[in-house]
Amino acid sequence: MGAAKLNAGLFAGAAAHWPERFHRQAIRLKSSPRRALGIFMAVLVVGTMAICLATPLASNATMLLMDRSNFIPAQSSIFSFEPYVINDGSSNYWLYGQDRTYYYHFTYQDDAPYLYIPRKNACAGFDRADVRTWCSASRGIPH
Repeated sequence: MGAAKLNAGLFAGAAAHWPERFHRQAIRLKSSPRRALGIFMAVLVVGTMAICLATPLASNATMLLMDRSNFIPAQSSIFSFEPYVINDGSSNYWLYGQDRTYYYHFTYQDDAPYLYIPRKNACAGFDRADVRTWCSASRGIPH
């Protein structure tokens, strides 16, 4: 009889803890969407920071917002265009830029605002910062 009483007491004690255990599990289930949202937001923030640091996106966005004469050539994108010569005057527009495929030169002309040439070209004496050395450059599309 002592063993039966002991087992009944253990069972009753375990049964008394079930509601608490189920309650804790229910709380965990309710916080699961919050946890998932928090993880998603952290991944989103880290991903955005990585894109901004690994690409010229932030500097291009700033350049476009600061000076209305700036633009990104149609053949390029805000993620890949990198100016490498900037005007020294009161406006900070790009004079020469590049991406993975082309070099670009801002021309100041309305009908062809820029010239572009493949990075892999056969121009003798080619200097990416001197448009006079660019052979067979293409005219850019007005924006």
